[in-house]
Amino acid sequence: PHKFLPLAQNGQLMISIGYWVIEEVMRQMSEWRQEGFELIPIHINLTGNQIQDEHLVSIFEVLSQKFKIRLNMIRLDIKEVDLYDRRLISQKAMVRLAKLGLKIWIDDMGTGYSSFNSLANIPFEGVKVDGFLTSDLLIEERARATIESLIQFAQIRGWKLIAESVETQEQANWYMNQTDALFQGILFSKVIFPNEFADTYLNKVR
Repeated sequence: PHKFLPLAQNGQLMISIGYWVIEEVMRQMSEWRQEGFELIPIHINLTGNQIQDEHLVSIFEVLSQKFKIRLNMIRLDIKEVDLYDRRLISQKAMVRLAKLGLKIWIDDMGTGYSSFNSLANIPFEGVKVDGFLTSDLLIEERARATIESLIQFAQIRGWKLIAESVETQEQANWYMNQTDALFQGILFSKVIFPNEFADTYLNKVR
């Protein structure tokens, strides 16, 4: 992925790949529902170029009708670095997506690209703490201080918080002593296939 993704972005393939991912996620959600599973929200990563694409809103509307998936079950993750580049991300674009019911998250937050105040008027649901901060929090005072500031800002804004790349119980314990964050990382699950995910994490509708 670390070799393929830069090539796709430079070749302008990311928008097409992004649309395939969106459709595949909604198709999979529809399949799970047909199999009798109760759906949970699913996160999809979007780049700044995807957010600005004029067809994005209509794509979500069409796919929502095609697969009968409510868009408030979809979370869109936008990297902090893309939020910093105002040429790629505009508040108007994110408001349009939020009006459809889509929930918007800041991904990889804490990399230092944007100020907290510049994000205050954008309709985010939550923030994901950058995995490098999580990796360093037990050994670097700066990492802990940055995460603590993120937690405080999220609490003030009423945002949810997910800690990325949690790999040890000590890291999870630190977060649990600070806030009621959710966790993402190999401490809880390796990468798994959709059928295994459904059997492990989804409940059957009674």
